[in-house]
Amino acid sequence: MIKLATTYKNKLVLIFCSLMLISLFLTQYKNTNPTSKNNLNSYSENIPWINAPALLSISMIGFILITILSNSTSELFKNFVYRKDLLIISITYVYLLSSFFYSDNYTYLFERLQIKLPFLMLPLVAASIKLNRRDIHILYFIFYVCTIVVAAYIFGNYVLNYENINEAYLRSKVMPTPINHIRFSIIAAFATYISYYLYIHKFSILKNNRWILIVGGVFLFLFVHLFSVRSGILALYGMILAEIVIYMIKTKSYSKGILALTGIIIFVTIVISVSPTLKNKISNTQNDLNVYKNKKSPNYSSLTTRFVSYEIAFEIFKKNKLFGCGLGDIDDKNNELFKEKYPVIDIPIIPHNEFIYLLAATGIVGVSIFTFCFFYPLFYKKNYLNRILLMHFIVLFLSFQTEPMIETQLGVAYSIIFIIIPLMEKKEDANS
Repeated sequence: MIKLATTYKNKLVLIFCSLMLISLFLTQYKNTNPTSKNNLNSYSENIPWINAPALLSISMIGFILITILSNSTSELFKNFVYRKDLLIISITYVYLLSSFFYSDNYTYLFERLQIKLPFLMLPLVAASIKLNRRDIHILYFIFYVCTIVVAAYIFGNYVLNYENINEAYLRSKVMPTPINHIRFSIIAAFATYISYYLYIHKFSILKNNRWILIVGGVFLFLFVHLFSVRSGILALYGMILAEIVIYMIKTKSYSKGILALTGIIIFVTIVISVSPTLKNKISNTQNDLNVYKNKKSPNYSSLTTRFVSYEIAFEIFKKNKLFGCGLGDIDDKNNELFKEKYPVIDIPIIPHNEFIYLLAATGIVGVSIFTFCFFYPLFYKKNYLNRILLMHFIVLFLSFQTEPMIETQLGVAYSIIFIIIPLMEKKEDANS
């Protein structure tokens, strides 16, 4: 065991946490369907970007090692058991191991378990770390700056390909992004809130430079609308609504809350009328809904294919309601039913809803354990008073409705990182 002074240990923790946050933006998303008829015609779906997916694993390993090496085994487990908000998160992973006994496809099962491993390891070590508010805010700021850099890069490419990209929104496409566009839309929405959070907490990295938070926050707020990805817009307005409700409850100024909601409705109406991407996205959504309603061919219809994935997931669930088909077999059974019932769809997708995905894979028992354990940290000892943690869970809950959020490396990393960082803040700082 390496004995490190708390100051040095915390500095190393900050370095590895910073690398984890930066690496979220360096796991390049590659198009897995280059022959799709929905591809953009005049430019690539992806744009040049630094691709360093190994950095995420390296930074997580470094974060884990520095904590393990600077604490005795007994200290680690004592802290872990004491921090029940972190301990319970790990159970979401442990329960998935039971799928080993009733899955046939172990390759897919181990792939799922490997992707979700941070849910087991990061809470274990985070329980032995306590950072002050300033350090936590620096981490938030790093994430915020990284988001602005990527958003500005995407926006610059949009300006250069204005007409082509606007037209692509009519075909269920979005602006080319260096990482998965759905995950990034959620990240951009959350970073928008972080700019507001840091501003009201008077964070400043240099003297009198809080204007960075104002200008950058406004840019990200407008970017989320221009980017026009449903998941990001839903997350953004979910957080805004939560802030208004909290304000109304605290101050009992219901009239001001209603006025704020009215202002939001007016703003959204104006944005829809002036944003070509948002108008085209709404038009595309309406077309997809008509395809589903009129039972037309769902191939290359983004929203319709999602609805189909729900139908198939419920059919898998009905065959084993208690324990599901097994995490290892969900992909095989899903593809089999897609081919049987919807052969016209070229590329089957897993259920685009985290709860429905787990319902089919692990049944009522599995999804119940997951839901309780995953959201338990928010309510343990009033952790919901930590506003960043509360907003992060709101974002996750909303994203789970439309995406299998934690079935990808990026989704898992983003989800768990912004659970453990707020929970590493010293209690006397976190809820003040």
